[in-house]
Amino acid sequence: MSFSPRSPSAEDQQKQDDAAWEERIQQLVELPNPRPRALTPDDTCSDAPVARFQESCQWFKIPPNIRRDILRLAFGDERLHLQLIHGYQEDTFAEDPDHPRQGWRWTSSRCHRLSSDDIAQGHAMTNGGLPGPWADDCRLKGAPIGIMGWILSCRQNYSETIDILYSTNTLILNGQAMMIHLHQLIPSQRLDTVTSLEVRWYFKTRFTSWDDTIDRLDEDYLETVFSQLSPPYFPALRNLYITLEDSSQARLSWNAQSDYRSIIYEHLDNFSKRMSNLKQLSCALPSFFLDYHYRSATEEIREGIAIHHESYRQFWRGDDGKLAAVRLPYVDSYPDPPHHLVVDDTKRHGYWILEIPDDY
Repeated sequence: MSFSPRSPSAEDQQKQDDAAWEERIQQLVELPNPRPRALTPDDTCSDAPVARFQESCQWFKIPPNIRRDILRLAFGDERLHLQLIHGYQEDTFAEDPDHPRQGWRWTSSRCHRLSSDDIAQGHAMTNGGLPGPWADDCRLKGAPIGIMGWILSCRQNYSETIDILYSTNTLILNGQAMMIHLHQLIPSQRLDTVTSLEVRWYFKTRFTSWDDTIDRLDEDYLETVFSQLSPPYFPALRNLYITLEDSSQARLSWNAQSDYRSIIYEHLDNFSKRMSNLKQLSCALPSFFLDYHYRSATEEIREGIAIHHESYRQFWRGDDGKLAAVRLPYVDSYPDPPHHLVVDDTKRHGYWILEIPDDY
């Protein structure tokens, strides 16, 4: 959140940033369309390829359902980071140490931010609760997934394992280039099986004119992440956690908080209505976008008394725009709606708003 005047070079800086971004995007290597050949054997095809030595290999003599259980124990039910990073290509340093090439590269790892006990308890990732994606240091310490050798061993192993990789794990996605071009980078049949996602997205503002002292929230950029996750994409998605974070691309003015809030919640409300198939939808926001609505959601509980130091803050926003918070004597119902909103076992549609700490 900015309290300072706009930089005199704001307009020129925005043009430079846009040009640099376009140059980077040109370096992206997207999937060919159409694909030259299928990697995955087609079970419905009578002449589907058979894994080499399949008849003599002891692994393929194990019943398919047991093989799947073994593969799931090895490669499933985890939280996996997937990120596309732009930087110097390590293999180009040897060619020319003084002028290494820059480009995009994929990185992935197992996430160690949450323990198995944390995941089993199902508590919210919010300020004062479980650490959220903003607290990740897995890029530096994350353990490799360790799956490449197996899926490259033969097409049958690839076919049986790739489904487990996408359908049983929670994928943690970070990076605007990857999210904007996600469906040109990862085959659609893989994304169609994804059931759980964590997505990090960032606010971005746009310079409009010097007559307007406030930079406007880039709504097209904000809507990008929602449109990439909306139908017809991700038909199997059931659990979604999104963070909308401050960034170096955003000059958020303190005097425009109300306008920013209205825009953010309008996009979230529309997205929630489109995603009625989700079992869980949560969005974490910086505290300056949460404070106002949190006070409204808890006013009836607090009876007008201000509370500044709660252990953690979260509230439920229904599709009708009404706000609610957990009430005593009920326990925390997250990720389900607050218990007092459930009538005759019928749950209301909506989503949770959680808090990103100021000091991350």
